[in-house]
Amino acid sequence: LGYKEIEVGFPAASQTDFDFIRYIIDNGLIPDDVWIQVLTQAREPLIRRTIEGVRGAKNVVLHIYNSTSELQRRVVFKAERDVIKKMAVDGTKLLKELASSELKDHNVRLEYSP
Repeated sequence: LGYKEIEVGFPAASQTDFDFIRYIIDNGLIPDDVWIQVLTQAREPLIRRTIEGVRGAKNVVLHIYNSTSELQRRVVFKAERDVIKKMAVDGTKLLKELASSELKDHNVRLEYSP
């Protein structure tokens, strides 16, 4: 179809997403000029699983996010804004560090959204 970038999943969210991403990478189903994009929350175990999921892909967009809504902060995280901001900063730093060390032979772009 001519797409040059496509979101392929959330490898840390389910085994099905992880397996699908591994399948398209391991079977050479991603054209060399196409970037795959994956999503991960700003939480260490999910970031590590995401890196594991995309290893071997030539071009990868790693999209990291964390919820910043008032309701999420109060009800889910039970945390103030500074704690949520720290989660985002720490997660992004870890993702950058792992991308540099474990995906050094890959073309990698990082994206963040709240």
